[in-house]
Amino acid sequence: MKSNKNTTFYLCLIILFINILHLPSCKKEAKLSIKLEKKFLLEGDRKTNFYDPGGVAVDKDGNIYVADSGNQRVVKFNSRGEFITNFGRKGQGPGEFLSPWQIAIYDNELYVYDWGRNIQKFNLDGQYISGFTLRGGTFLDFNIDSKGNIYVGRWTSIKERFLVEKFSNDGKIIKRFCEPVEAPTRPLTLILNNIKLCIDTQDNIYVGFRYINKIRKYNSRGEF
Repeated sequence: MKSNKNTTFYLCLIILFINILHLPSCKKEAKLSIKLEKKFLLEGDRKTNFYDPGGVAVDKDGNIYVADSGNQRVVKFNSRGEFITNFGRKGQGPGEFLSPWQIAIYDNELYVYDWGRNIQKFNLDGQYISGFTLRGGTFLDFNIDSKGNIYVGRWTSIKERFLVEKFSNDGKIIKRFCEPVEAPTRPLTLILNNIKLCIDTQDNIYVGFRYINKIRKYNSRGEF
């Protein structure tokens, strides 16, 4: 059963400043400085009460979108944290969710990853555009590159050869890459290959292995 208790969800907007220092030895060393620019409260009420919130995305106007996983919806706020609208409901049809977990924005459209099942596309007002179903297992994470290609991280088993699948924007498979870490049993394989995806401005893909302190870097063609 869902908890009826109000949940407060803190969202911090952080600007990262990277300073590159040139040392006398001619080696470059990067220093990362983190500054908290603004902090505000997305506070629960009958419209915005969260239940197991997941991913967060921000559009070019500063509007904030939160994947409210337990309530099967996406909630939209303005840049001051004020509620605008929400969309989605429980179900498996277009515009419906079972557990919306990660979200991303590309070309003024919002992509919602429903845990292990599908990816749906909406306009920024929450109107359904299209979607496609993920087949062949459970998927952990997703991300979008600068060309709109979609990368999905698979929760692998011993029989599966690759952890990452690359799709076109309309859901057609392009490539599979990133071999799993080998383990003697399926339960251990699932643990060791629990991954997270990140993409930089050059469309390099970083695959983070949560439990073994390892990151692999691939180019946009899936080459290590």
